[in-house]
Amino acid sequence: PSSLLNLDGGSSNAFVEIDGSGQYREFEIHESGTRKAYFHHDLTNNLAIVNTVEAVLAFHTGDTENMRLSGANLGIGSTSPSAKLTVVEATSTPAAVLKSGTSSNQNVQLKLLNDNDSGELVFGVFGSAASTFGNITATDGVISSNQELCVNSQNSSGKVKIGIGS
Repeated sequence: PSSLLNLDGGSSNAFVEIDGSGQYREFEIHESGTRKAYFHHDLTNNLAIVNTVEAVLAFHTGDTENMRLSGANLGIGSTSPSAKLTVVEATSTPAAVLKSGTSSNQNVQLKLLNDNDSGELVFGVFGSAASTFGNITATDGVISSNQELCVNSQNSSGKVKIGIGS
């Protein structure tokens, strides 16, 4: 390609190249004639792609790895994510925080859905001034005030089961 910049790695046959032609802008890393990684920006579709042939993309701050994308699994605080999302926190601070917007009337929720979206489990916390959370209101017998945890089934015939053990 016609390059704007080409930094040759000398005897290792590695180089960095920035291509500036057409609708695409690419930053490529080559070694021994093989493209190892690239950053690609499609100007027409406003799409950025980062690609590596090893299928692992790691984000570091200094020498510390903070996040890793390995195949289709994302690890935060984990160098070997075992699920689509693996979050590991080694201190006594929250590993994840979900927060609604800034309005006191907004609830926050974590929704788990089955394969066809007909079954769901919702974990939620009322906003400080919210009066309802789906089918549950702040005046229901199980909720005594706003800002309490609400675990509910969104179907009148649904059940909520919480268990531990075999």
